[in-house]
Amino acid sequence: MKVLHTSDLHIGKQLLKLRLTDIHKSFFNFLIKSIVDNDVDLLLISGDIFDNRTPSPTSQALFYEFLFNLVTTTNIKDVVIISGNHDSKQVVSLVAPLLTSFKIHIITSSNVEDELLILKDKNNEPYVQILAVPFLSDMDLRTNFEAKSASDLENEIEVELTSHFNKCEVAINEKFDKTLPIIGMAHLFSSGGSVNIDKGDGVRDIYVGKLNTLPSKAFPPSLDYLALGHIHKPQIINKDDRLTYCGSPIQLGFGERSNKGMVLLDFNKKEFIKTIIKTPTFISLCQAKGNSYEEIVNKIKIFEATLDEEDMQKLTYLEIIYSGKKIDPNLDTKLNEYILSLEKKYEILSMKIENSKLVLTNTSQFIALSMLSPKEIFTEIIKDSLDDEVISLFDVVMEEVQL
Repeated sequence: MKVLHTSDLHIGKQLLKLRLTDIHKSFFNFLIKSIVDNDVDLLLISGDIFDNRTPSPTSQALFYEFLFNLVTTTNIKDVVIISGNHDSKQVVSLVAPLLTSFKIHIITSSNVEDELLILKDKNNEPYVQILAVPFLSDMDLRTNFEAKSASDLENEIEVELTSHFNKCEVAINEKFDKTLPIIGMAHLFSSGGSVNIDKGDGVRDIYVGKLNTLPSKAFPPSLDYLALGHIHKPQIINKDDRLTYCGSPIQLGFGERSNKGMVLLDFNKKEFIKTIIKTPTFISLCQAKGNSYEEIVNKIKIFEATLDEEDMQKLTYLEIIYSGKKIDPNLDTKLNEYILSLEKKYEILSMKIENSKLVLTNTSQFIALSMLSPKEIFTEIIKDSLDDEVISLFDVVMEEVQL
């Protein structure tokens, strides 16, 4: 049995004015080709299908078109998808009953019984068993909603998450055949994992305290493999090859590195061989940060030296971050002139100043603000009341405005 593990698609993602629709189309074509080439039996998508809880009709059509092409052009036996923290459970579960008839299983429930799947082959014989745990919010987990300190809330969430997985282990022991592979799926932050502490990593939720985290020892020991989602950086947890974040399959921000891929598992009974299918560099992104014009230009030159021949043919989108202590009023002009001299190999997508106080207090305020995106200005204005819902709604409004 061959299993392909991917996660964090973030369909509908937009980098400032740059839409990633074509990037996602290219990835889906590559994903289908990889499934055919490797004769994959089971596809696992571990959460964050969409980039926000109110995906546009275009984003939804793109995803469901991919699923249609998948089941009509490959020999895939089953697809299992869990909702992530960016997904609306109501939205992704709306067509779940219809998709089940095509052996596409979408799990959004926090009920343990709904998270257990026994998948059968064409002879109606079980071939794999899945524990599919979607992202569980504090609303799903908390039993006491009285005001508490951040520390108390963190502890309660960890206790409830641990309790949920303990119940899962009990249910596995009662209902699963231990001679068949048992694969888990979860969308959360496991302690022992790491992220790029950078807004470009795209996992903004997990920087605040330890909410929705779980020690790796809390995962059910009966799992032969745990397909994790939520962190965009591929890695294993605490050197345990069973506990794997596949990472996002494409670059979703300037802070993310280009070593993207998917995890291919070749099971022989309950043992597996793991290989990484590297995804192509569908989009070339460079983050050039420096405290002077010269340092920023040097970062661009260093980036160019790392490109292979194929990637050198692509247009590279630049995010320029000025980290100096004083405003250089001619910085944007000098940088634009430099980029023009590079024969259309680069396009500046974003120029911003790292120190927001410098932006808002400097006499060259209007020049500095031109280096900020609308979203960054919006975030600065409402930073005291910032939450995921506000950010999500802002993304939707910007997408509608730019249609």
